[in-house]
Amino acid sequence: ETSSIMTNFSIGEHFQSRVDSKWEVQKDAGNRFFKELKYDDAITCYSDALFIASGYELAVPFLIKELQKRKSNSAMYKFSHMPALCDIVRKFLNVPWVRFLNKEIKVRFPNLAAAICLSNRSISYMQLYKQRLNENSSSHSSEEKLRDLLIQSKKDADKARKICPTYVKGHHRYAEAQKLLGNMEEYNAVQIEITNYSQLLASGLKEFASAFVLDWIQIPELEMYTHFRRQAVYKKILSSGENDTVCSAIISLVPLCGGQFMTSSLSYISNWEQKSDEQLHVSLVDVANGDDLELPPNGRASSEGIKNALRMIASFFAELEEAGIVVMSLMLGQGLVGMEV
Repeated sequence: ETSSIMTNFSIGEHFQSRVDSKWEVQKDAGNRFFKELKYDDAITCYSDALFIASGYELAVPFLIKELQKRKSNSAMYKFSHMPALCDIVRKFLNVPWVRFLNKEIKVRFPNLAAAICLSNRSISYMQLYKQRLNENSSSHSSEEKLRDLLIQSKKDADKARKICPTYVKGHHRYAEAQKLLGNMEEYNAVQIEITNYSQLLASGLKEFASAFVLDWIQIPELEMYTHFRRQAVYKKILSSGENDTVCSAIISLVPLCGGQFMTSSLSYISNWEQKSDEQLHVSLVDVANGDDLELPPNGRASSEGIKNALRMIASFFAELEEAGIVVMSLMLGQGLVGMEV
């Protein structure tokens, strides 16, 4: 029987280690106030926790902005406009996609800690709404002010599901807020998405691939998520206690969202047990022709798909070599059977 050492890998938890742990102190304080039905105090604590949790995300853009305020002939100003700054920031944050946009550094990666803070604050606003509604005191809160609480709840939940799309609780909170606001069409749509996400996970798709199918993330995020999953798998393999771990790679093309995607997996022996980690890639090789991969006997890859798959396979093996992973065999699956690599 084959098992996986990375079954429970979570991209959100992977990045959570970058957050100052002090956020949890404020979050826990908010939880205590929430249980005591002191929702105003809970909101304050969750807001403080969010500020801390968002720090690593905001620090670099803030630094660049401050540098760009300097005089145009200053060394700091010139430094902030150096193309090489992208590479420096990439190494500092250890993320593969860093880009300039409107003279700001934009780094796209999930922030689970901030999503938790936003989700908790969202439900606090909802509960505060219900609490004040039950008080039935027109002098305490007007109908407009009560609705503002729900609108803020919806905004927080929407932010939560955007900054960490695989944090499902954010989607639940968003749906609940929409329901209380009377937006039943949006509520039902989100509930269907949540159900579909669970079904995709049950079918074997990893969290990031499932999120992509539902349009919760786009291609750059999908590539980033799989990049970090691969790095985590390599680290686990090398730390498994087996010397010179020998791996077999399996690469296939699969139809997804109408296009052709390359997927890869590694099989290896760890502590005398056969293990396999799948979907180390879920990479787009052709935006169309997905149905062709269903053709018998082994699917048919497009010329564009083959060209891009070959490039990605070469990159994959270079990455494995750099990581110190020895691959002794390569099996080509759906869409690639019979192709020479």
